[in-house]
Amino acid sequence: SVILESNPALESFGNAMTLRNNNSSRFGKYFEIQFDLSNGGTPTGGYITNYLLEKSRIVKPGSGERGFHIFYQILSAANKSRKDLKSQFYLKTWKDYNVLKCTGIGEINNEGGRVDDDAAFQETLESLTAIGISGQELTNFLRVAALCLHLSNLEFKESRINGADGSTLQDFGVVEILAKLMEINDPNSIVHAMTYRTLTTTGPGGTTETYEVPNNPTQANAARDALAKSLYSRLFDVLVSSVNTCLKNCGGKTKTALYKSSRAAHNDDEENFDPFGLSIGVLDIYGFEIFSVNLFEQFCINYVNEKLQQVFINLTIKSEQEDYASEGIEWKAIPFFDNQIVCDLVE
Repeated sequence: SVILESNPALESFGNAMTLRNNNSSRFGKYFEIQFDLSNGGTPTGGYITNYLLEKSRIVKPGSGERGFHIFYQILSAANKSRKDLKSQFYLKTWKDYNVLKCTGIGEINNEGGRVDDDAAFQETLESLTAIGISGQELTNFLRVAALCLHLSNLEFKESRINGADGSTLQDFGVVEILAKLMEINDPNSIVHAMTYRTLTTTGPGGTTETYEVPNNPTQANAARDALAKSLYSRLFDVLVSSVNTCLKNCGGKTKTALYKSSRAAHNDDEENFDPFGLSIGVLDIYGFEIFSVNLFEQFCINYVNEKLQQVFINLTIKSEQEDYASEGIEWKAIPFFDNQIVCDLVE
């Protein structure tokens, strides 16, 4: 039940529409389901490990694609079934946020199907509640999603500051919204964090000097994006941790009980005892993509897929055909492309 009920929340915060898939996983997930041998092998818990959330999508999705589903879900709900969110988080429509409107796609309605973001938002809320995220914690989850949207509207222009290239904010109204959502009393502190950086230099005798240097618009934009990426990725880590806590508690079995059940199944045979043999692992890796601009994250994702393809080839084609040859069995050779050359190129 937990496995199924947690999935809408994980997909909402970790999946997105790409050019090839309306619901592409933009993070890697290794899911381990644990079993209790003393109770007929019934599932007793599990654990999820997430890998390399695609942070670049938080601040700049590809053209013709969408950001993470949650952004569109909360905006759709704020304008339809949950208009209270509109005033609570100062929300508008997807066309009012730079991070979303830059792709030109706000809705999923193509040959792959149509998605009702408002209805999907309700599913997400039910999923979050099912894994124990409710009340103020649920509000904070939605608050972080709204923060990332508003952060994308921070825009900077060139400015000379004490003879150096610096930047100033174009619209102070956005910062006031951010300050309210972050519960920061002084909105200027947000601006200062984006438009200045701190440098420390070491002088003669090991003395250090710390001073502030103004950021030009490019550097200020990078600071803004870094904050959005950090907020959202930490939020996603909390989500996965909440799912794991729920999985750990749902079965009522401790590691000690699992250990004992394994010993009982192996008749206390030390040589054959395998404390890790009580689980099934499922790997759900990221989607292989080719974008007009491929960032390092996608390069890593594609490399992982190439390596997994090589494992598949070795286990299902190479080794099988070698067994047939060694045993003198007649068979028709299966032609295939061996992508080892691609793995070698990357490595």
